[in-house]
Amino acid sequence: MSLFGKFMAVLNFLGVTAVIVMALMVYAKRTAWQYANFRYQIAIDGLPISEADVDDDNFNRTRDLGSLTGSTLADLFPNNPVTTQLQEVERVKKIIDSKVAALSGNPQIGLLATTLLPLADSAARREYLLTVQNLSSNDASFQEMQKAMEAAYPRAIEAYNNSKDPQKTFARELALALRLPGPVPHFDETKPENTPPKGIEVLVDTEPRGPFEEAFARAIQPDAAAPPNFAKKFEEAFAEAVEAVRGDLKARYDAAFQEAMVGQHTADGKAVPLSQEQRRHVIARLLVALEDSIPKDTAPAEDAINTDAFNSPPFMRVLKIIGVKEMAAELNSEAVQLTRISEEYDRIIVQDRTNFAMAHATLIDEAQSVAHAIGQQDDQLRRLKDKVAEQTTLVAQREKNIVDAKAELARRRQYTTEMIGIVQKMQDSIHQTRVEVRDANELNQTFAEKIRKLEQGKTNSQP
Repeated sequence: MSLFGKFMAVLNFLGVTAVIVMALMVYAKRTAWQYANFRYQIAIDGLPISEADVDDDNFNRTRDLGSLTGSTLADLFPNNPVTTQLQEVERVKKIIDSKVAALSGNPQIGLLATTLLPLADSAARREYLLTVQNLSSNDASFQEMQKAMEAAYPRAIEAYNNSKDPQKTFARELALALRLPGPVPHFDETKPENTPPKGIEVLVDTEPRGPFEEAFARAIQPDAAAPPNFAKKFEEAFAEAVEAVRGDLKARYDAAFQEAMVGQHTADGKAVPLSQEQRRHVIARLLVALEDSIPKDTAPAEDAINTDAFNSPPFMRVLKIIGVKEMAAELNSEAVQLTRISEEYDRIIVQDRTNFAMAHATLIDEAQSVAHAIGQQDDQLRRLKDKVAEQTTLVAQREKNIVDAKAELARRRQYTTEMIGIVQKMQDSIHQTRVEVRDANELNQTFAEKIRKLEQGKTNSQP
């Protein structure tokens, strides 16, 4: 080969080498960009829903993530890595199941209510769960509720048996017995003392206990058309009521996870399959609601007040699993739902205020009338008190006068006694004087008689 040919061969070799190097560089860059795009896509869309989740090219999306020990998963989830959203749902359910299984009685019911509270979709449901949570999380409150229901049970039975209303139900009589301090009043013209003012039933006990109260009423009277079973003891009925509340919470808890895990929504007894987008939204709602990173019903701890919840590890984990797109949609949906619940509460407050005003308008009028009468009686009482005070002053003055008169009388009596003594002495002296005078008179008479005789003798002796 000539020198030129050798030169060209070397140039060709160098050119091919340069092309290969450039191709490798382009491939490496393309791979880096592709991986970056893959990571951004995961950040936007989140993990695959399940192992069967495929992309537009019918490629199983979980294969791009690699094994649970791969670098991508290790980077996304340093702890407890998962490849699908369904695996995360199962992991969360397993954690909560273990907590529920570790408890029993009231604490278990309270934990179920606390777990379901962020998933409540109406104001009525939130009130139900809040009532169960408050009563079950505090043994003192639960025992107080039990004592109140036990005390109301016999009074409700008596009221039910005495009521002549054909539409009567044990649930209504129990509600009245729980909310009224004494015997349940019913309109009875023959017994006005047992009749509420103008037929208005006065509610005095507003302690919420609705879930347990309703369950207890159903345990005594399952069917409103059938008579209640008053032979059932309170302890047995109350235990059935508590178990009914626990069973309802457990069923709703299982249903919340079942919809996400199976991908079916049960409506009117029929299972309706969910689309991929619907299932993704159901899973996102479940994971967001059950994460402590987004407080909904409890105040944050003192050391977490200044902590950004959106940068906390629990929130970031959920964000990586469901993706930014679904997270934004879920937070927006949650805001809309909370706004709707807030509006429901506003309507409930207005309705309760209106009902209260209407139900108690007569009582208010009577209270005002009674207050006016009491005011008049107070004025009369004040006048009587003034008279009593005046008479008391006069009595005190009279008592003082009596004391002074008694003292003066004692002095007068002492003076009179002394005067009587003096008079007695004077009488004795006068008597003695009279005796002396009498004796003197007798002596004088004797002398007079002698003188008379002497004078008579002298007269006789003269010629």
